[in-house]
Amino acid sequence: MKKLLKVMLKSLYYFSKNKNFREFCRLYDKYGNIKRYTIKRIKFLNYEFDVPDVSSFLWQFKKIFVEEIYKFQTDTDSSIIYDCSANIGMSTLLKILHPKSKIVAFEVFFPMGLMAEIFLKILVMVV
Repeated sequence: MKKLLKVMLKSLYYFSKNKNFREFCRLYDKYGNIKRYTIKRIKFLNYEFDVPDVSSFLWQFKKIFVEEIYKFQTDTDSSIIYDCSANIGMSTLLKILHPKSKIVAFEVFFPMGLMAEIFLKILVMVV
């Protein structure tokens, strides 16, 4: 019971303090029941584009924007970022945080690689 209470309170704290967590909750509520590998137009933060797999997008959004697992400081504006498991290509949204950086993404699972390619073509037009 103590663990459950801790998890619930932590989520409430994130919800009150973190606008990206609130955005994740909104996205999950709106798109959480979409069938896997369905292309869907999604509006989030200040962006709107077609996402090739909503489920992958939602959980990667949480990792990247809520938990900030890719947040880092660099001494140069023109870093090279390698993503060696690109999935649908969400990590390339780091271009928003580091606009002068170059991002090199790899995905070995062919179907996901195709989805990443679609996502990246759309992203290039948006960012």
